[in-house]
Amino acid sequence: MTGFSDSVVFEMNSTILSKLSLFGVVRVAKNGLILDESLLSEFVNKRTIKGKSKQLLELKNLYQYLAILETQTGLRYKIMQHKTAKKVNITFQGLKQYTEISQLMEYDLRDFIAAFKNDIQTMRLDVAIDNKEPFNIKAIAENTNRVILNRWNTTYLKTAKEKNTNRHLNIKHYYKQIVELYRLEFVFCKRYFQSKEPFELIEKTIKNYPLIEENTSLFLKQITYNF
Repeated sequence: MTGFSDSVVFEMNSTILSKLSLFGVVRVAKNGLILDESLLSEFVNKRTIKGKSKQLLELKNLYQYLAILETQTGLRYKIMQHKTAKKVNITFQGLKQYTEISQLMEYDLRDFIAAFKNDIQTMRLDVAIDNKEPFNIKAIAENTNRVILNRWNTTYLKTAKEKNTNRHLNIKHYYKQIVELYRLEFVFCKRYFQSKEPFELIEKTIKNYPLIEENTSLFLKQITYNF
């Protein structure tokens, strides 16, 4: 089995925003002078229990900067800065979706890193492992001291102390109907990227999780990152 990066979030100083025009067109949804209601709606998450009106209110009140970066591929990426944050972040979401869009996003990601590698820092990486058969979530939870929480069509593996989000590592399992595959996804947060060798740590972490199918213990042998 192989893990692929499905989403990545970078953070950068706000001074870099002026340089993004070299990479694409930046359309501001919210800053100190602008509030574009129609553009703001692109930040609404349809897969959450929060309603649209509540999300829009939070976007207006909790973020000092919101924008959309549109590249030459036609893809659009969210740029956000929370009111309490010193830096802005940009998200590349959906790198492993088995579509042409994912291929175009890989091109954008490579170009973005080549242009701004000295100005950005990774703050989140989602590693996806896909399989034709469902993973034995119960066994994984028992072996890692996590509890199972089912919400919508997704199963979350939570530690006993965490609430909505683990600031270190989130794990979820769901069925991707469009490609008829089961996905086990590891969401590595900012703490992982504060280590000297973050990708070695990520690979080691995943290898410590037994991926069990039909009572046979399997371990991830290789992770390939497409950036």
